[in-house]
This record gives sequence, C-alpha cells and structure tokens, in this order.
Amino acid sequence: TDHVRAALRDAFDDAGRALDPAAIQEAKLATFQQELLPGTLGTAVAGVLYRAIYEASPWQATPGRRALSLKVCTVDGARLGPAAALTRALVRAPGMLLFGLGALPFLWTPRRQALHDRLAGSVVVLERVPPEVVPAAAPESGLPRGGWILILHVVTTPLFALGIWAAGPSIEAWSAREQVQLALLDAETLQDTVVERYDEGEALEAIHEAPFPVPAGDDADKLEKAAEPILFGGVQHVGSIAAGVVHLDFTAGASPRLRGQHLALVPAVAGDGALEWICGHAEAPRGFEPQPTDYRGLTTVPEDLLPAYCRAP
Repeated sequence: TDHVRAALRDAFDDAGRALDPAAIQEAKLATFQQELLPGTLGTAVAGVLYRAIYEASPWQATPGRRALSLKVCTVDGARLGPAAALTRALVRAPGMLLFGLGALPFLWTPRRQALHDRLAGSVVVLERVPPEVVPAAAPESGLPRGGWILILHVVTTPLFALGIWAAGPSIEAWSAREQVQLALLDAETLQDTVVERYDEGEALEAIHEAPFPVPAGDDADKLEKAAEPILFGGVQHVGSIAAGVVHLDFTAGASPRLRGQHLALVPAVAGDGALEWICGHAEAPRGFEPQPTDYRGLTTVPEDLLPAYCRAP
C-alpha cells in the first residue's frame, strides 16, 4: 500500500505543477478578458448602433420592423433624430434583457409607449400613417393588441429562469457523470497497456506510467499541451499507471464536483493468473484478489457520480 501511494504521489506531483488548477483558472479568466469580453461588448455596441441607424434613417425602422409595416417616429410624427434614436436603442437593450420589463409601460400608457419610447419621445405606428396624423391620434383604451403576449412573456420568463436555476445541481451532476463515463472510456488505453505488459510477464508492481492526457498518444509535449487553458473545456482528466493501478485525476477543466478528485481502476488477479478490473468502490469478482487489497481508498469521486458498476455493493 505504501509503495502504491508513494508511486501515485510522485507521479501526480510532476503533473500537478503543469496542471495547477489555480493557474489554469487564472489563465481562463485572462483568456475571457482578452478575447471574449471585448467581442461581447463589441457585439452589444453593434446591436445598439444597428437599431439607432435604421430607426433614424428614411425607413424609420429596422428591416424586421419594416417587414411588419411598422415605423418609429416622434410623438409629432417626425423622423427621429440621431440623438433620440440612440437614446431609444440604449435604453431598450437593458430593458428587454431584463425579461422585457422595459416594455411593460406599453400596457397602460395612452400612446402605447414602452420605457425607451417614453425617454426618447417616440411612438411606433403603422408605416402607412401620415406624419400629420400621428399627433392627433386618439389615445387607446383597454388592453392593447399583443398585451396578453407581453404579460405572459414577463411572467413566464422569470419562472423559466428560476426553473433552470433550480435544476442547476441536477444538470451539473448529469454533466459530471458524463465526464466520468468519458474518462472511463479513455482509460481503456491505459488498461490495455497494463494487460499487455502483464501478459508479457511483467509484475503489476513494476508497471508505471507518468500522468498524461488520455487517450494516450506519442506526443513528446503532451504534458505541455495538457496545461494549456481552454475556455469552456480543455483537459478534463489525466491518466497514469502506478503499480498496475490505472488512476484518473480530474483537473480544473472538469465539472466543479470532479475537480481534484480521483478514480482508480484496480487489477484483480485470480489463482491461475487471470486478470480482471475493479472500478472505484466495486466488489472484487469472486476468486480474484485486488492489487492492492485496500483499493477503495484510492477513489475519491463522489459515489453518486460513479456508474453502477463502480459503486460499493
């Protein structure tokens, strides 16, 4: 047992320096700030300018609104100026992102103006309405057309978001289980290595492989590649062999519940030399002796994230 733990500790110490979770997370944040954040802000600015330019143009509408035969104008029927169009677009963006709350005043204002219309002094009318008719248009009463749809949207969208939030732990657990299954599939390469060397007459205690990203490869720089931070993914697990035991170490790229956890695949030998594998906390097959006998302490992955054949009986 001490030999196995020492071999495992030495093997993962070397990989740990290359796969330091804190360093990877810091690099991921830097990647987001340097690459994704400017792009996201650029997209938001482009969206605001797109709406402002079209609504201040002779069309007085974006292509989508024009397809519905609608236009945006001032309460006096004139075309919006650049400043008013920009104000409308800037106020509309956050108001619509917040579950459409910015559109709620549309339900009770006489001119059916949303918050961005009120602040920009604009109204939305049919394209065929002449400018001189807009100021004299009679205020509407009652629930406007589409009002129930807006109410339904404002009520159901937060409920949907709340449902997604409540389902978060279940979704996270499902994702973690999928990552465990993928790791086990990748570990088959390492298991084959152990079996081949064992069949050639090598003792299990002498079979070792330093940690590397699985599946196995012949790249000389595989550890260096494993340390490269990749946003929304990257290396989720690394594999190693220590005294014939296949170890899977989940890195910073894995699900939060798996980060820093280990899963062991332990060889068990029968009296005639046949070899079977034991996953995690599972029971050894009858007639087979696990190597080592206290193998269950090697796996730290939570029981509920393991497949059934890796759990304790």
